[in-house]
Amino acid sequence: MLYDLSGTPGSHQSIEASVCVIGAGPAGLLAAKKLSDAGKPVIVLESGGVKPNSHFKSLNNINIQAATYKRAIDGRVRSLGGTSTVWGGCLLPLAEHDFEKRDYIGLEAWPITKNDIAHYQADIEKIFGVDSTSYEDGIFSSHRLSENLPRSAYGLKTRWPKFPTFKNYNVADILKDDIYKSRKLDVWTSATVHDFDINVMNGRVVSVSAKNFNGKTLTVFAENFIIACGTLEATRLLLLLDRKVDQGFFSKYNILGHYFHDHLKIVVGRLCNRETPASQYPFMPFVVNKTRRGLHFETSFEMQKRLQIGSGYLTMTRRVFDTPLSDNSNDLVYKRFIGFKTETRNCIENLTPKLYWNHIINNKFMNKHSDIVVEMRVEQVPTFSSTVSLSESKDALGIPELQLHWLRTSEDEKTMRAVIQMGKEYWDSMSFSRAWPIKWFLDQNLCDDLIEISEDTCHPAGSARMGNSPSNSVVGRDLRCHAVQNLLVASAAVFPTSGSANPTMTVMQIAALAAENVIYNRFLK
Repeated sequence: MLYDLSGTPGSHQSIEASVCVIGAGPAGLLAAKKLSDAGKPVIVLESGGVKPNSHFKSLNNINIQAATYKRAIDGRVRSLGGTSTVWGGCLLPLAEHDFEKRDYIGLEAWPITKNDIAHYQADIEKIFGVDSTSYEDGIFSSHRLSENLPRSAYGLKTRWPKFPTFKNYNVADILKDDIYKSRKLDVWTSATVHDFDINVMNGRVVSVSAKNFNGKTLTVFAENFIIACGTLEATRLLLLLDRKVDQGFFSKYNILGHYFHDHLKIVVGRLCNRETPASQYPFMPFVVNKTRRGLHFETSFEMQKRLQIGSGYLTMTRRVFDTPLSDNSNDLVYKRFIGFKTETRNCIENLTPKLYWNHIINNKFMNKHSDIVVEMRVEQVPTFSSTVSLSESKDALGIPELQLHWLRTSEDEKTMRAVIQMGKEYWDSMSFSRAWPIKWFLDQNLCDDLIEISEDTCHPAGSARMGNSPSNSVVGRDLRCHAVQNLLVASAAVFPTSGSANPTMTVMQIAALAAENVIYNRFLK
């Protein structure tokens, strides 16, 4: 059932469940579904409302030192569905080597392997309504571009992400029957967790307390608690918990809040041939087996080791400018009336070819207002000095805000330069590069600091990292906090590294693992 704390009678309520999940984004809702399907009574606490609302954005405010982390506010969504209400829809698991030891850049292996969470992939694909075929190339023989692309060349290898249909982007919409009808699952919105009740003697969380802007509060008692919100909020909650016991849980080894990292991105090129839509369509997402697929170039493990760099990848993204009609059908409802007749005429002119390309050719129509740009993303090599901590300032609910000291390093610069060079060599070597040349924006001999023009990608991670020992991590391989055994973290915050793909698939796999560890009462060593 769905409840809104702000709309309930009385100023305070107390409820009980077997498991309390904090956060109703992709990770939280998946974990809650698995738990309730297994017969566990679950309560989910969501800070935001049913739909995204700017009213809750003030709770995302952070104090930033050093480099500017641009998406600390707009990249975080407090609502049912969380960031799945705004994400790009890309589903791609991390590569096997992303989990392995990379001592050439000082990185230890994850405490879990790719195989430990691979079996959750099918369930996640089913939720989003995509097929179960491989993410590797060689399966699209009917697609004219894929048959001309080498499996691996110049340090890059091709992979093919999956994209759900637009109606299947928001996890809250997909799982609405569970949210509204399940007898084992209660979801509370407008409920921001701000306090913990701790049994210090046995090191367990007894309850959590949440509140809203109206001053109403809710206390949830449970046997187990799963923090399943985004990296920044998950870290804030753990820091609040530690403050509650006077830094008695995590301060001994001083790992919590450190090693914060993200993917860095730069638009590095543009496809030059824009004469006809047909000249561009092979590089954009297309449909196979009723699943939209895209093109993803990532650095090979062999090249990373040879050059001693982190993971990186290149994608081709459509950018639309001054267009009367984009992919979103809502664009047909114009927000402005100046030039309405001209825009309507252009809209009708574009509609027929758009329908043909989208539904007959199974691709995205490229009109004259579109560009295809090449975007580079690289993982940051985590550094201890990149930190998230509690600030002296407080938000509108009186909860301490975060202070972020985010670093971009020379290692990041090295990775970016290497990935750009690989991309140029890869593309220039292909037979189709003459028909579809790329104008590369960055001359590496002239641009001194790529990290200075790079941006965060809204993939924050690492500040509650996973490991085998309390001396180097916050949670173990079972996702339980070393210091608090009935508290699990299912968030990108536990990622030791970011790897070569966006985090959504892996975060949801982590959430499924956390849920099963609770269901079967597993304590993994």
